[in-house]
Amino acid sequence: MTCLFTGQNLGAHTKEEHTIPRALAGRVRSQSVSSAEFNNLCGIFCDPSLVDAYKPIMEALSPLLAREHRPGRMQVEVPGELGDFAIDDGSLTRKTRVEARDIGTHRPTMMSGNPDDLKVLLERLGLKGKPQSATWERPAGTSHAIRTSSAISPIVEIAALKSALLTFDAKLQGHHQRFTRSPKLREACEFILRTVKTGKCDPSNQGRFSLGIQYGKLEVIKRHRAQLPSPISEFEHVLIASGNMASRSLDIVWLIAGTDPFGFRVSHDWDGGDFTCSIINEMLKGGQVHGPFWKAMPTSVCEPTVYRSFHAGKRTEDQIRQIVSEIASHRWNACRRADLVAETTCDDYVITNLVDAAVKDPLFGHAIESAVRGRLENLFRPALEDPARRQVFDRLVESYLTQMPETGRKSIVQVATDRQRINWATWLKVYRELILVLQREIGISNVMPATGITVERVITE
Repeated sequence: MTCLFTGQNLGAHTKEEHTIPRALAGRVRSQSVSSAEFNNLCGIFCDPSLVDAYKPIMEALSPLLAREHRPGRMQVEVPGELGDFAIDDGSLTRKTRVEARDIGTHRPTMMSGNPDDLKVLLERLGLKGKPQSATWERPAGTSHAIRTSSAISPIVEIAALKSALLTFDAKLQGHHQRFTRSPKLREACEFILRTVKTGKCDPSNQGRFSLGIQYGKLEVIKRHRAQLPSPISEFEHVLIASGNMASRSLDIVWLIAGTDPFGFRVSHDWDGGDFTCSIINEMLKGGQVHGPFWKAMPTSVCEPTVYRSFHAGKRTEDQIRQIVSEIASHRWNACRRADLVAETTCDDYVITNLVDAAVKDPLFGHAIESAVRGRLENLFRPALEDPARRQVFDRLVESYLTQMPETGRKSIVQVATDRQRINWATWLKVYRELILVLQREIGISNVMPATGITVERVITE
């Protein structure tokens, strides 16, 4: 056993690693495809950038993921607010921070932050109950947080290509068509190793191997996926490799989280026969890895696109904005799809958030009805910026709530333990019926708010 990239011998001493980062719900693990040295370099140079690009989607999926795959705190900005903010398990919090210290003792005299985190810190410092603390609650007018991540980045492309090759290499171990070990792929593997070692991207080679995000091939990829024997999961990684003797090419596409199909040409001189090999990595809790499946595709799997870091010719500012807008739109829609799946399938997640909202809402009497309205407003906020849709929203919500028994509609939760007295089966049914009818009547992504997705680097040859 040797490392696909460095050629180093591997054995029992080699640490088992995920081929797709665990933070992206990668499920394939191996100690026979990559060395510890190479894995450590990738962990420093490229994997964090790949994970960062899809962290908003992973955060939206958090209630649906196994604990090991949940993203943890995600740094964000709140418009009009100063401070360090983060989203953790769906909640927007302000990180605890010392604002002022005693000149003589250097002990904190004023702190700010999320109330729960602040309470823990105060107790640790022996300041429990003292008045020197200032707490922060989410501003009432805050509809969204902003997070900046890369739409196009050569480092993300390197990480995606590396992960795809390692996944195929691990799943094809012992198979007679283990194409990853063909000499025809050495140039691509050496390019990846050289880039990871030096931390520098070579424009000419990057442009040869990275063909860009394949939005134009998305329907072809989805049709091919539908023909594979494993059931389709709501969110999954789809990896496809296709060798074509006529064009002497070997292409790989990785459809990340059902959202962005990254395309790569890993050989420009392929002579190993025609084939199509696919692997499915389910992302949600309880998911599995399926494949490899060997089923031919009717057309090419990818081609050069403008959605890549190194592209021949100079791109105008308008072209760049259009490229970023489309990438941002795809990722935004993926986040909204994840939100909808969580809201319509994760009972405990929805109940916990409704209870938390009601407990913190004395203005409306800690009412579950108010918490439900507020949660629906947050879910459909982009559409509610249109006054006509707002009227439809108010009418439908009131119509459904008036059909509830009066005792159920007056449910209140003043403390968390009050949740045991609530008829959640009825509330969840009404809440989810409203989500479906509102989605049909007013839509959920008619307007895309500040996405926080920006170009990190767009470099022309």
